[in-house]
Amino acid sequence: MLVGATPHGLGPDVRVDNVLKAIDELGVEPASQAVIERSFGSVAPRALIDFARQEVTQTPAFVARQAIASLNAADSRAQLARLQLPALVVCGEEDRITPPAESRALAQGLPHAELLLIPQAAHFPMLEQPAEFNDGLRHFIGRLPAVQ
Repeated sequence: MLVGATPHGLGPDVRVDNVLKAIDELGVEPASQAVIERSFGSVAPRALIDFARQEVTQTPAFVARQAIASLNAADSRAQLARLQLPALVVCGEEDRITPPAESRALAQGLPHAELLLIPQAAHFPMLEQPAEFNDGLRHFIGRLPAVQ
């Protein structure tokens, strides 16, 4: 299962170079919190967003920089077709970090993937719409062949 994933980089609304520049200019905490503000959908409760803002401050600057930079450094697009396993690609319909178009491209590149778009959710559909997220996961798992 791939949630809020992309085969290369971030979506056009939140580009890697912009995030790294913000970390350099503002510091890791305010830059990370700005990304969090853009990571939730229109109906996400403020308490959930505030929780995520607090959690992101736990990430040390060197980890945040490397994690963000790695999103552009890694490019799996050419290798996706070689992965011969069932995959569920999940994306919130309002995701601006890794937009639905990126998730669609990821699912289309994987030979045995299906795409689950979750309404009224953005980059954290498992937190924003947990019932829909879990239902989709259960449905996917229920269709997998039994392992012997």
